[in-house]
Amino acid sequence: MQNQLSTKSIFFMVVIQKLITVNT
Repeated sequence: MQNQLSTKSIFFMVVIQKLITVNT
């Protein structure tokens, strides 16, 4: 369960970074 949560956090961070890059 903890591992899945960590993966989800990383995935979210990547998505946010991509959104910021697209917005900029």
